Amino acid sequence: MKRFIPVILTLAGLIFVLYYSQLSQTLSTDDNLSDCRPMLQNQCEINLRESGQLTVKVTPYPFHAEQEHQMQIDSELKAELKSAELIGIDMNMGIIPLAFEQLSDNQIQIKVTPASCVNPNMQWRLKIQILINQQNIYTFIDFPVNH
Repeated sequence: MKRFIPVILTLAGLIFVLYYSQLSQTLSTDDNLSDCRPMLQNQCEINLRESGQLTVKVTPYPFHAEQEHQMQIDSELKAELKSAELIGIDMNMGIIPLAFEQLSDNQIQIKVTPASCVNPNMQWRLKIQILINQQNIYTFIDFPVNH
């Protein structure tokens, strides 16, 4: 029985890697994947084709490490935020879940506090999952952080 434990663990690891590589590929080739990068001034717009447009505004701007920022998302259509995560681009900082609040049917506010990093020009990515017209849409917003 002890001889099968390494085989079982190896197979489980292989299944895990294959599953997440397939998931990553699915997200990167999804037609609903929209980007808003780089963020210019304190806002950007994301065109979601049939699902309308999102306007993203950040205060205060620019982003500073260890400082809370409010990111407001306005949608032309009714939108429900399902998840918001902060991910390091230049360095693996893990996945940081973010607090958010649904202000109205078409307005969402996300609290973003980028962590400090040894890289003085750290790039971060906000990954959001938003439900519009009964469609899950994944959007990425990239931004630099000043120290």
